[in-house]
Amino acid sequence: MFKKIKKIVLDILFPIYCFSCGAEGEFLCARCKDKILFLYPACPVCKNKNQDGRPCKGACRKKTNLTRLLSAVDYDDPLVNELIKSFKYGFVSEIGETLNSLTVKFLELHRIIGENKKGEPRFFNKKPEKFLLVPVPLHKKRKNWRGFNQAELLAELLGKNSGIEVQADILARSKNTTPQVELETREKRLNNIIGAFEVKNIIDSRNKIAVLIDDVSTTGATLEECARVLKEAGMKQVYAITAARG
Repeated sequence: MFKKIKKIVLDILFPIYCFSCGAEGEFLCARCKDKILFLYPACPVCKNKNQDGRPCKGACRKKTNLTRLLSAVDYDDPLVNELIKSFKYGFVSEIGETLNSLTVKFLELHRIIGENKKGEPRFFNKKPEKFLLVPVPLHKKRKNWRGFNQAELLAELLGKNSGIEVQADILARSKNTTPQVELETREKRLNNIIGAFEVKNIIDSRNKIAVLIDDVSTTGATLEECARVLKEAGMKQVYAITAARG
C-alpha cells in the first residue's frame, strides 16, 4: 500500500515522459517502443549473424568463453543510448523496466522464452530450473555511489518473467576498475578488467548453466572476463544476455 501511495506522489511531483515523443506516463510509450529495431543474434566474436548467438565454429569458438551471447537492441540507436545512460548515470532505476520489456520481447521473438507443446515453460529449449541468472557485479564503492546495480535489477526483472532463479552472490567485483566506457580501445578495456572478478558460492551451481546479465555489451571484455572466471571455477556453460550491444 505504501509503495502505491509513494508512486502516486512521485508521479504527481515528477511526471514521467516518453524519451522519444514526450507523451506523459512512460519512459518509452508503446508506439515509440514499436519503432525500435531489434538486433539479430550474432557470433560474440566476429559479429556475423546467426540464429542463436553461438560463436562460429573454429577460430571464433576458441576465442571466447561464452556459449551464447544475445543482445536485444542497438546501443548506437540514439534513443536506446539515451535510455541506458539515464538508467546508469542519471540514476533512474525505473528505466530498468523499460529495458527489460524490450529484452523480453526480443527473447520471445526468438523463442528463447516460451512454452513447449505441453504448455510447460522453456528457456533456450530447456527447463528454467537448468539456469541461473548471474548479474555482472559492481564494486561496492560504485554500487553505493549509484544506489543500485543496474545488471542486478535487470536480472531480477527477467527472473520474474522467466521463472529463473537469480544468483547475485556467485560473482563479486574484487577491483574497483576504471569504468569501461572511459577507455577508448578494446585492448585497454581487456587489460582493465583482468582480475576484476572473483567467484563465490558456486559449488552447488556447477550443474547449471550460468546466464550473465548486463545492460550493454560493447567490446564484450567484461562478459568475457566473467565467463572466464566462472568456467575456471567449474561452470561448464556460460550464456550472456544484455539489453543492448554497441
